[in-house]
Amino acid sequence: AIESSANAVILVDARGEGYPIEYVNPTFERMRGYAAHDLVGKPLEDLIDGLPEQAAVYELQNSMRQEREGHALLRLRRKDGSELFAEVYVAPVLGERGKVEHFVITEYDVTTTKQYEAQLEHRARYDTLTGLPNRVLLGDRIERAIAYARQHGQSLWVVALDLDQFKYVNDSLGHPAGDRLLKQAGQRICTAVGPADTAARTGGDE
Repeated sequence: AIESSANAVILVDARGEGYPIEYVNPTFERMRGYAAHDLVGKPLEDLIDGLPEQAAVYELQNSMRQEREGHALLRLRRKDGSELFAEVYVAPVLGERGKVEHFVITEYDVTTTKQYEAQLEHRARYDTLTGLPNRVLLGDRIERAIAYARQHGQSLWVVALDLDQFKYVNDSLGHPAGDRLLKQAGQRICTAVGPADTAARTGGDE
C-alpha cells in the first residue's frame, strides 16, 4: 500500500540519533528527486537542514521530540534546488512494548493549489491587462496614505487620468491595439511617479 501511495512516505528510526531514515517510497523519489540510496541510513536532519527558514519546521521537530502527531504546511526543496509546497504529517509508530520506535512522515504535494491561490489573490488586487494595482488595491493604498499623512501632518495627492479618444483607437484599430495602448500608458505613468507612489488602473481607460 505504501509503495503504491500517491503521497510521499518516509519512515525514520525514532531511537537513532538524528532520526535515521530507513525507507522512502517511490512517490517520494519522484516528488523530491532523491533516490532511496541517497537518503537511507542518513539522519532526517540532512533533509531538514536544506529547507527554507520557517517556524512550521520547528513545530514538526517538537512533535517528534514529544512523540506525538504533527502537521504543517511546509516549503520543501527538491534535490535540484527547486521549491514545492507540501502538507506534511508526522505520526509515531509504537513497537510491541508500547514505545515509539518509528515515525512515519507523509508529504502531500499542494504546489499547484498554492500557485492557483496566489494567482487568484493577485487577480483580486491587480489589473490582469496592465499588471497595475486595480480599484480594490488602490482604495487600500489611498486609505493607508491618508492615515500616514494625517499622522505625520503631511498632504497627499490623488490624480485621475483619462485617455482621450480611446474608444476611437478600439473602433479603428481593434481591441488588441487598444490593449497595447493601455499597457504602454501604464508603463509610462509608472516611470513618472516615485517609488513610494501607486499607479493603478481603475477600469476602462482610467
